[in-house]
Order: sequence, then C-alpha cells, then structure tokens
Amino acid sequence: AIAHYPEIIKETRLALQECGRRVGVFLRRRRKAAESERKKAYVQKYIPHIAIALREMLKLSDTQERTIVKQLTDVLERSRS
Repeated sequence: AIAHYPEIIKETRLALQECGRRVGVFLRRRRKAAESERKKAYVQKYIPHIAIALREMLKLSDTQERTIVKQLTDVLERSRS
C-alpha cells in the first residue's frame, strides 16, 4: 500500500497520467499506420484498372500499360511511405 503522503500521491498520479499519454500516442500512431495501409491497399487495387483504361483511351501497347502500372505503383509507394 502507498502511504498517504500528499507528495507521493501526487507523483504517483502524475506518473500514471504520463503513462496514459504515452499509451495514447502509441495507439494513435498504430491506428494512423493501419489507416494508411488500408488506403494504400485500396488505391493499389485500382492501379491495373486505371492502366487498362489509359491503354484503351490512348491506344497504348501492353508494354506501355505495364510501364504505367509500375510508375503508378512507384508513385503510391513514395507518397505513402
């Protein structure tokens, strides 16, 4: 048990508050990273469809379509890292 000295109680309360803040920061960072990965996966899913649409509209070759997919994937990796 903790003695009822006001200073000890105050320091214990402050320490617990600091722990709570650090846990909050940890959880927010983890949630933000998970949300970023979810958005990245969502965009990644549509990259091939975008490349196909561009190929059809611009009359591109299959090689150019693959290049577009690679470039869009690279842009996504750079912007979400």
